[in-house]
Amino acid sequence: MNPDSDPIDGEIPARDEDETTTDLARELMAEARRYARAELRLGRDELSQLSAEIRERLRLDVAVARREILVEARRASRAGALTGVGGLLVHAALYLLLFALVFALGRVLPLWAAALIVMGVAAAAGVGLAWGGVKRLRGLSKPRAALENLKGDSQWMRQRIRGLRSRILVSE
Repeated sequence: MNPDSDPIDGEIPARDEDETTTDLARELMAEARRYARAELRLGRDELSQLSAEIRERLRLDVAVARREILVEARRASRAGALTGVGGLLVHAALYLLLFALVFALGRVLPLWAAALIVMGVAAAAGVGLAWGGVKRLRGLSKPRAALENLKGDSQWMRQRIRGLRSRILVSE
């Protein structure tokens, strides 16, 4: 059969079969390229969206941490004030002790006893306030909500990245 002759009984010449197959292969390759480009665009869009969501979550987590730290700083300042007042009273007790010793050397027992009693009360109050302030300082907490948010965000990011990876691997 001559390749340039007309088809007989539905036969297609060999050259036409090769050209048709080649054209079909070109169309399939072009479609595959379009599909791959679309998948890459989709992957880039998802990646940029993921990046924006990560930035927003981190911004919110930092804001929560700032608020928690501010609250804890206020509590710390109050505890520090109590500790300072306690220290001041202990300091006053030291002066009263010295004052009592001076009177004890210069006078007889009753004045000394009175000064010692005043010193004992001031020292007890100072120690009590200082101990309470130190106890409050030890009770200050970490920014729990921010830490929990960061843990949750970390898990969320891992899941999103795994999903994005699996979609990219499937499209390849």
